[in-house]
Amino acid sequence: MKKLSILSAVLLSAQVLLVLASWMISSAMPAAGVRSLLGSEGIRWFFGRFCDCIAGQLLVWIVLAAIAVSSTCASGLPTALGSVVRGCRLTLRQKYALWMSLAVLLVYAAVIVALTCLPHAVLLSSTGRLFPGSFGASIVPVTALALLLISIVYGTASATLRTLTDVFRAATCHAPWLCPILLIYILAVQLYYSVLFVVSA
Repeated sequence: MKKLSILSAVLLSAQVLLVLASWMISSAMPAAGVRSLLGSEGIRWFFGRFCDCIAGQLLVWIVLAAIAVSSTCASGLPTALGSVVRGCRLTLRQKYALWMSLAVLLVYAAVIVALTCLPHAVLLSSTGRLFPGSFGASIVPVTALALLLISIVYGTASATLRTLTDVFRAATCHAPWLCPILLIYILAVQLYYSVLFVVSA
């Protein structure tokens, strides 16, 4: 957390320095082709395009990954898999839950294979390739959904997640790193687009 706080401070400081530098350079050297973030155009851009700048695909990926990782950790699946790797004994319910999760994963994988590998598969591009194409664009959501499904199946089968409320909490309350990552993302993306605005006169 300390490293993330330092990184956020660095990004925020860089944004402030960029604002001041763009104003000074554009004032001192109008022919330099630098746009000021403190000018009327820069202020309109900052306020008008703020949401457009941060509402990118990467933001969706971060949120989906947070949901998937949160549900996986809360379900107890990593602990069970760790016990299997270490050779520790599992309860009968845990074994049943693992087999159920494996079955769901195999069915899910079979569906994905059918949608991508068969002739004239739906998720192939117009040239018959996976990349670039619909599958390539959705690989992060597909992976996140797979983790979410198997973790919920394991959690419910092992009685770790007993109610719908437990499932909801598992998907939302076990990712304390999400807010810091989102803050870093917002600061970094806004700094990136601010630089593009300043130099694209």
